[in-house]
Order: sequence, then C-alpha cells, then structure tokens
Amino acid sequence: MKQATLLLKIGCELGEGCVWDEKRNRLYFIDITGRQLHCYLPEQNELTSMPVSNLIGTIILYVDGTLLALERHSLYHINFDEKTEVFLQRLPFHEELRFNDGKCDRFGHVWVGTMAINQDEPSSKGAGSLYCLEPHLDNKKGDFKVRQCLTNYTIPNGLAWSSKDEVFYHIDTPKHVINRFSVTKQGLTNEKRTLLSISEQEGLPDGMTIDTDGNLWIAMWGGSKVVCYDPRIGEKIDEIYVPEKYVTCVTFGGSDMHTLYITTAKNGQKEGGNLYYIRLDQKGRAAYRLS
Repeated sequence: MKQATLLLKIGCELGEGCVWDEKRNRLYFIDITGRQLHCYLPEQNELTSMPVSNLIGTIILYVDGTLLALERHSLYHINFDEKTEVFLQRLPFHEELRFNDGKCDRFGHVWVGTMAINQDEPSSKGAGSLYCLEPHLDNKKGDFKVRQCLTNYTIPNGLAWSSKDEVFYHIDTPKHVINRFSVTKQGLTNEKRTLLSISEQEGLPDGMTIDTDGNLWIAMWGGSKVVCYDPRIGEKIDEIYVPEKYVTCVTFGGSDMHTLYITTAKNGQKEGGNLYYIRLDQKGRAAYRLS
C-alpha cells in the first residue's frame, strides 16, 4: 500500500476543507472546531493562519482569489492576504445546525450540506440537508438564493462532479454510501442511485475529490487511509495509508496538480490533526470558482 508523507505537524482538532488555489500556488484548509483558516505556500514551505468567527465548514474560491467562508449558518467574505472577514448573510437554518462540506459547480452555484452540531443528540439523525446557494444576477458577493435540494441527511459530506459535469457524486457518511445524481443546469434530477457502498471495516467515507480520469479519491474517517474507486465499474483501484486514524479530506494540488493533499483530525486525541501529501501519477482538476 502507498503511504502519505507528513507535511505539516499542526494539530487541527478537526482539519478539513482543503482547496488548492492554482493561480497563486497555495493550499487553503480549515480547522472546523478550532475556528481557524490555514494557508500553506509550498514554494516557501510556509504556513500562515487566521481565526474566523464561528464553526467553519466550507471555503469556496472567488475568481479574484478571495474566499467565501460558510461558518455555522452564515456566509462571510474573507481576504486572506489582508486577514479580513466580512459578514455577508445569515441563512434561515435551525440554530443547532452548521454547514459541513461544500463546493462550487461550473455554473457558479455553491452546493453545501448541513448537519447537527451535537451529533450525540437523538435529534441529529436526519436533521441535515443538501442546499444549493445560487448567486443573484447582479453577482454581488454573498447575495444568494437558497434552495433546499435533498433532506434527511445526518452527515452529508464529500462532493464531486464527473469530467463532463453531467454526474454529481455525494457522500452520505453514516450510511457508508456514495450516491450518484444526474445533473442539469437547473440542478439535480431525481435519478438518485447508490453508486458505492463501502465496508464498515474501511472506515467512514468523509471528504472526496476526483481526478482527470474520473476516479474518486475518498478520505476514510477512522480508517487511516484514502481509497480510490473507479465509479464506472464500482471497484476500488488504489489506496493510500495515512498514519493517523481520522482522515478527513483530500484535494489535488501542486504546480502540476499531481500532489494529493490530505487533512486529518485529532478528534479529542493528544496527537493528530496534521497535513499530509503524496505524489501520484493521477492528475487533479482545478476547483470551480465564484465570480
């Protein structure tokens, strides 16, 4: 089995949400419960960080290099270079819900899941949803129309689109499944089907990315690994050992997009929550951005 290499010993309580900025050659990632936004510059081997206002679930790149941050139930605009954070919009979610994983599609819509903050409460089961945040026509930052697209999630997680963007992949973590949906410009169709069911022995599927060949790379919470599946045949074709239990998120980056970055979580342990990487033959795709 391949093995990831430790890149940064940082100790995130819940490291997540890694996004590569291919225009500036930098990696952003977050610590959800630590309320931190991190930026790693590979050429300088330098890490800088800034605190954020709340539980940060997702970051999305704008075309100008600034960020949309989805924190708890609100939207913020962040200029990382200036270390500024500006409140944009409060969304009409229940107070005990927060944003989890999310991404931007090629139409400039933000797809993001919500989940209960306290997962020990019985009411957390099925409390989450998948939302689509659609910018209004004036493209004013943070001015979104909100649509609830899918309900009855406990922990909605990793997202990816196929190479031609006609298929949307989405992880339902507690059910150990990756679902497949057909996509139109108007959104998802009702043609949902279970693409993959992952064994409990592998861990829980968490964050996900896709390479240029259309293969899905999935971080396995509790499994100390990243697994790669070919969705066309439904079979595992590769896996990477990560020397930590709680593997959370993956993204391709580097100047040639052949580096897979991997975040992890301490999750209450004394050690962990570090950043890893591995060089691969497979190549990643740049993230879609908001205009």
